[in-house]
Amino acid sequence: MKGFSREELFVLNVLLRRPFGLRSGRLVARHAGISPTTALKALNSLERRGMVEHRHELVAEGVPKEVTVWVFRVEPYWLTDAIGLQIRNTIPPAPRLRTQRDTRVPQHFKHLFWNADLRELNTKDHGSAIAIAVLEQDNPHALAWAIQNLSPEAFAIAALPRRGSTPEMSALAAHIAGRK
Repeated sequence: MKGFSREELFVLNVLLRRPFGLRSGRLVARHAGISPTTALKALNSLERRGMVEHRHELVAEGVPKEVTVWVFRVEPYWLTDAIGLQIRNTIPPAPRLRTQRDTRVPQHFKHLFWNADLRELNTKDHGSAIAIAVLEQDNPHALAWAIQNLSPEAFAIAALPRRGSTPEMSALAAHIAGRK
């Protein structure tokens, strides 16, 4: 397999770290630190090689809608240590910064909180209720957001036995609380 341009390696690095993909070439560009035009050229080149793809997915954001998502294709024939080494040699490791936590539930998770006003919910005062609502749903995006933005205490409270909770859900909440 022939080599990669620097920009292609930047794009691969970004998509490797986002298993759910990114919604647009512009967003890929922002995360890769390159221009949107350059990112789109790199995405198209990588798509022709079968390394990335864009697909249409139905998402729930208040109402169901279809969006285009760029995702990394995991294919064993090209996923090698040599490519990983090229990425590591081209892209310096990012400093591990503590990102600021969201204090509000994002609007695209509104469907998970159908019985609450999102403007009233905040992660400080309602963290355990948010954790419980997210754990009760089968939404990996919401769970990833909650893990990033809720305190360990919120998950510890969500792990307590209550009516409607399952042992699996309690175990997951306890595990998350313990890992944070």
